[in-house]
Amino acid sequence: MRMAGAGLILLPILRPRPPALHQWPSLTLFAIFGVAAVQYTYFAAIALSNVATATFIQYTSVPMIAAWEVFRGRSRLTAARASALAAALAGVGMLALGGPDGMAQLRVTPLGLVFGLLSAATAAFYTLSSVRLVRTIGPWATTSWGFLAGAVPMVLWAPPWAAHPRGSLFAVAALTGFVVVFGTLIAFGLYLASFRMISPTQAAITATAEPLAAAVAALVFLRVALLPLQYVGGAAILAAVVLLRREAARPDPLPEPPP
Repeated sequence: MRMAGAGLILLPILRPRPPALHQWPSLTLFAIFGVAAVQYTYFAAIALSNVATATFIQYTSVPMIAAWEVFRGRSRLTAARASALAAALAGVGMLALGGPDGMAQLRVTPLGLVFGLLSAATAAFYTLSSVRLVRTIGPWATTSWGFLAGAVPMVLWAPPWAAHPRGSLFAVAALTGFVVVFGTLIAFGLYLASFRMISPTQAAITATAEPLAAAVAALVFLRVALLPLQYVGGAAILAAVVLLRREAARPDPLPEPPP
């Protein structure tokens, strides 16, 4: 629902030009093994373990992305980037595992670990495979067509109309709409749009601020207080973003990925 909804909202508003025929294979791979797969594997990892475990494992996509870019010669692993990467991963770990139960929050089951690693791999693929599309058809066209193409197999597999929500239908519709617009359309669209200004590695490290934003939102709206280690984790993530901001003053050239 979140993919189909986001695509159907963007299509009449932006009216993006359909990709050229030769671009559809890349877009289809991006949509199915990136957009759709990262949604499903992450939720499956949560179901088979818990939110803290799934989140912690999924963020191993960040070093995957950095390693691939260095391997392909698209980026240099400078001291600042390595420090930002380490600070971001440490910060995510402290935020995810620094709650009252500490390391006991980790619940690693065999299938949970498999789907957690798959969510990390598909998140890395989503990021890396979108770069050429963003630079040829644009970030919002990539978002629109990627969501629509990715929604097709998921709608066939898990038809939204087969769901039977409980409680207030208005509340369910409003919450679903919020997830579609703010948690999907805007979040994923802005993430892809950043590739016109920064590298995938820089974007992935900056995106580790997501659990920090979630922790702040929980504090403001739900009065869920953070523990000291979680504040340290938040500071580590902010330090990573500051390091990347300083590094952005002398960014690497970002050549087009080879065919």
